[in-house]
Amino acid sequence: MSKVKIFTGRKYRFRVKDDDVIGTLKFDGNKMKITGKKGIWYGFEVAEDFKKFGKNNGTINGVSYMKVKSGYGVFVKQEKVIEIVSGKAGTKSKAKIHKAGALETGRTKLSSDSLVAERYSVDAKEDSDLDVKMNRKYVLLNKTGQEVVGTVRFIGRTDFSPRGVWYGVELASDYKGLNNGNCQGKTYFKCAPGQGMFVRKKKILEAASARAGSTRKEKIHKAGALETGRNESLDPDSVVETKKFKIMQPEPTLEPKMNKKYVIDHEEQEVVGSVKFIGRTDFAPRGIWYGVELTVDFKGQNNGSMKGRPYFNCDKKGQGIFVRQKQFLRLATGRAGTSSKAKEHKVGAIETGKSSSDFKAYGSDMKTIKDEKAAPSELEPVKGRKYVVLKEVNHVKTEVVGTVKYIGKTFFKPGRIWYGVELAVDYKGDNNGSKQGTSYFTCDVKGQGYFCLKKHFVREASGREGEKSKEKKHKAGAIETGRNDYHPEPLGDEYF
Repeated sequence: MSKVKIFTGRKYRFRVKDDDVIGTLKFDGNKMKITGKKGIWYGFEVAEDFKKFGKNNGTINGVSYMKVKSGYGVFVKQEKVIEIVSGKAGTKSKAKIHKAGALETGRTKLSSDSLVAERYSVDAKEDSDLDVKMNRKYVLLNKTGQEVVGTVRFIGRTDFSPRGVWYGVELASDYKGLNNGNCQGKTYFKCAPGQGMFVRKKKILEAASARAGSTRKEKIHKAGALETGRNESLDPDSVVETKKFKIMQPEPTLEPKMNKKYVIDHEEQEVVGSVKFIGRTDFAPRGIWYGVELTVDFKGQNNGSMKGRPYFNCDKKGQGIFVRQKQFLRLATGRAGTSSKAKEHKVGAIETGKSSSDFKAYGSDMKTIKDEKAAPSELEPVKGRKYVVLKEVNHVKTEVVGTVKYIGKTFFKPGRIWYGVELAVDYKGDNNGSKQGTSYFTCDVKGQGYFCLKKHFVREASGREGEKSKEKKHKAGAIETGRNDYHPEPLGDEYF
């Protein structure tokens, strides 16, 4: 079943036999069935570059399902649709006249490999303005639409998809890929297992810095003589005036993470909210935007949608805003931004000056003070940790234990954040980490996967919770083996 969302009038890449074809969707098989055909079919008007794949004008057996130019229409099954493509895809570019260079005229001794690399780089420039080069680091989109960082290790055509140029990328250590540079039995480049990935050029967004994608190890700073006060020869004020002794420390950059709560500078006011979206948008394509759901104490501007496109969902309407990274000030505490209903405090014995012998009044006052303590903060599940979660079995909710393996949106129920949990061996799951043909995580033991929402998390589990206890073997004693003549009288019906 295709996972691609269908919109009439948009361009798509789809398969016709063994070829990738680009065309505009003209007929939606979800709204109308084709007579005599089983399943869901889509009708496309192929782009000019793919005219040879056209078969009709949108009419089948005398019934017109769409109107396209004669010989430009084609119908394909639902599962053949691959992805939405840009508006210019499938349009022929005007080729420039090529003058014979030094290599072709024999005036240089450059290797033929250089010519191959040059040819691929020329093909690459036809897709976008970004000049992608070998062994350079770039920011790109992975299969799930997440921004990752990697180094280009291969540029060229492949056997697994002959049409067009593919880019083989070795991902940075912070990210997980799909292979080791080998695809369908052929090696195109080499990297660590699970760090390789092949993408089209349109998935490569921009050049990355040298340290992008690498977790920084902060060095421990030992206090010097000036900081400890053990050197009196320097006046601390002179550090400001004298550049020689000034310690320059870069201002730390806050890197917001999904579902974490932050204090944010928004319209000259400090507000509090949780990050629900990180990525690029259609309303302002340049740079990364952060979608935030504000807490109940603050008023937002939307529901997580902009210009008709949803990026995240708010539990309460009108609590969403979009901000840039520089607007994040600091992490918020668990109850920040939540109005607490303070209970009235009764004046106790100590405050009124009554004798401490009035224990009853003092005790009631202490109970009131205890009630004023803040409630525990909202549970924020973290990937790789073990939790107690609620699971419905035969319409009865039971507590189970498992480790979080996936956090994010899904195809089977989009628009919400789902948590993929691998249940402990004491419990039975629903899947292997896959839903409707899409794999979100992998279970060490088959059938232990379970998807739930944040509200189903009860608490963090202990280290050995959910593990089967090893029963100790019982050795038969003297009475059981008959080696002792003592036989007690039956205890009667009161015991068993």
